[in-house]
Amino acid sequence: MKKTPTQRAIDSINRNIVNVLKTFGRASTEYESITADLSKFDIDYTFKKIPGITFGVPQVANTAKNRRRSSSVRAKQRRNIDIRRRKALYEKRIKAYEKRGADRFENIQAFIDLMSSYEEFKQRRYNPADKARELEEKYGINIEYDMGRAFNDEDYLSEREEFIRNAEILAQQGININDVSVEFKDGANWAIDDETGEVRYTWT
Repeated sequence: MKKTPTQRAIDSINRNIVNVLKTFGRASTEYESITADLSKFDIDYTFKKIPGITFGVPQVANTAKNRRRSSSVRAKQRRNIDIRRRKALYEKRIKAYEKRGADRFENIQAFIDLMSSYEEFKQRRYNPADKARELEEKYGINIEYDMGRAFNDEDYLSEREEFIRNAEILAQQGININDVSVEFKDGANWAIDDETGEVRYTWT
């Protein structure tokens, strides 16, 4: 049976989703954007064999409800990712990256995965700095945070993350963390006043 224009548009969307996943990977902004608005349609999941993919890939279902929404389906099709153009952009970025004597990449996905993991790495180090500034502006608490050291010393980063978390909890109780020592005993953290030895707060 000959397919209607709407059915062909659905096929086009679904091919684009699979090809974007194959080319750029699940961590890519391309895959994120092409699947972001699928919830407004009836969805099926395909389990076609794609190297390295063990999850169902969302697809616009060929249902009567979706076919009746031809204008929405066509609009979605117009937002298909131009894979050839995006590949060319990534290949240019990869070439520039490799010229610096950095890693070599087997494919675009490997490059995107590395960039994604580095963004997470950076964000984890920026988050405490942002929170420290927020606490200073809101509560007047001065918190030492060495960004350079945080990038190079995992133990320092973990200690500062915990310190800043505790600082926020105490600030909400009207306590400046610089006036107390936080000690762990009897299964809980205790904030002990440095001058009086009084227990000012206990984490329960």
